[in-house]
Amino acid sequence: MEIKKINIMEMGRLLVIDGLDGSGKATQARILAEKFKQRKVKFKLIDYPNYDSEAGALIKFYLAGGISKNLFDVNSFAASSFFACDHYTHYITNWKAQYDQGYLILANRYVSSNAIHQMAKLSKIEWNDFLNWLIDFEFAKLGLPRQNNLIYLDFLPEISQKLIANRNERLKQKSDLHEQNLNYLIRCREAAFFCAKKFGWEVVSCFLKNEPLSVEEIAKMVENLALEFLN
Repeated sequence: MEIKKINIMEMGRLLVIDGLDGSGKATQARILAEKFKQRKVKFKLIDYPNYDSEAGALIKFYLAGGISKNLFDVNSFAASSFFACDHYTHYITNWKAQYDQGYLILANRYVSSNAIHQMAKLSKIEWNDFLNWLIDFEFAKLGLPRQNNLIYLDFLPEISQKLIANRNERLKQKSDLHEQNLNYLIRCREAAFFCAKKFGWEVVSCFLKNEPLSVEEIAKMVENLALEFLN
């Protein structure tokens, strides 16, 4: 019987941009999307969480303090399941078809955010076990595609909180449970570095001497890494 060879270029690819709250993930994803358009890359830009969906309603409820005003009261496994359901439903209904057709999927956040934010609630000795559970749950049990590469935008949490405050003032909105807690953001950054080392994420340092780099400077670094991924 003849065995058909699979051309990996016919399969979808997944590039994720992640970082702390306020790190400019959405901005950088959209700038990179424009670069892809210029290069005529066949791609689709997606955003997580998908707040406008019914699956996203539980996430909004959780982040607004609807379950508890103390984010540590909602255990990591429960909270991660909220986001995992959003990942799954958005995948099935919004981007699976394009992924199966060989598109490059450019994601603003993904399973990585689930790992970072929920690890931050746990002691460090629990991190590996939690990651093993999460990877099995989202990729094996739910069948979500694994990312091919991930670019992590690294900001000091103190800078992130200032950027969050400026954004929320501009948009006239309140900080959610994750954004309000500086110690929690510090833990998230530690968790992100743990994951970056474990999984080989690309880390982009987005500050110099406690000051954020410009959007354009960060975008250039992100673009260079993305082009390496495409080649």
